[in-house]
Amino acid sequence: MWHRTHPIVSALLAASMSTSGTPPAIDQHAALRNLSLRVSAQGDVPTVILQRAQQEVVWIFAAAGVRVAWIDCGVECQQPDIHTSISAEAINVVIVSRETKALSPIPSDVLGAVVRDNDAREVGWVFFRRIERASEAYALDAGVVLGHAIAHEVGHLLLPRGTHGPAGLMRANWRMEDMRDAVQGHLGFSEAEAAMIRARLK
Repeated sequence: MWHRTHPIVSALLAASMSTSGTPPAIDQHAALRNLSLRVSAQGDVPTVILQRAQQEVVWIFAAAGVRVAWIDCGVECQQPDIHTSISAEAINVVIVSRETKALSPIPSDVLGAVVRDNDAREVGWVFFRRIERASEAYALDAGVVLGHAIAHEVGHLLLPRGTHGPAGLMRANWRMEDMRDAVQGHLGFSEAEAAMIRARLK
């Protein structure tokens, strides 16, 4: 049975979506760390949205001094094996479009969660249909929201358990100004969070 540990509680946000197309600045004073993300997405997640999400994740972690290798696993590696369990260098993310009964207890306003399988391995799960519905209702770019949701869950897997920040990407409840920051490429980890992530990835 899956166990939810750290959810994103989504605030339904209205914002006009635009993007500058400019990656956030990388901290030149910190050596880049490397992180591999094994991303499994069910087949009905549109490729263009997944590609935009990938771009957002890469930008967010670059601003924190982390170089991301995005490994597209398709649907074959949704259940991580012994070689892909959580570590400081390789993290598993599953983008779910058809939710199973095991995930049904997670409240409907939650966009993602870190869950633990029967072998106590933690994986980041993101719920695409919930992201899609919120994006359509409030004229949001689904790829931007998906990318930030993925980065939030990966943050939970790299930061101390239960970490939520008072502002920024790791805030539990995103607000309208957070999404304005997101579309401008400014919603990311705090300096303290970025430092902890880099230390974890040494």
